[in-house]
Amino acid sequence: MDKDLINEIDFNDIKLSSEDKIKLPGRRVLSSRPWSEEQLQVFIERQKHVPEIFAKMGIEIVDSVSYEQLKEEWARGDLSSLFPKEK
Repeated sequence: MDKDLINEIDFNDIKLSSEDKIKLPGRRVLSSRPWSEEQLQVFIERQKHVPEIFAKMGIEIVDSVSYEQLKEEWARGDLSSLFPKEK
C-alpha cells in the first residue's frame, strides 16, 4: 500500500474531543492475534461509537446490515445487502 494514501487522513483535523478519542480502538488493544475475549469486548464496545464519530467527520451511514444477516449471506456466498442497487 502506498504510504502517502495512509497519511492522507490526519485525525487531528477531525477535531475529536478527548472523550471521543478514547472511544477509538487502540492499536495495542487490537494488535495481537488471536484476540482474547477482553480484546473482542473492547472492540465491540468501541465500535458502538463509530456512527457518531463518522457523523462528526461528515460521513452519513445510510443503511446497515445486522451481523446475523451478514453471516447468513456470507455462508450463501451472497453479499448483495452490502452493495444495494442504486435507485
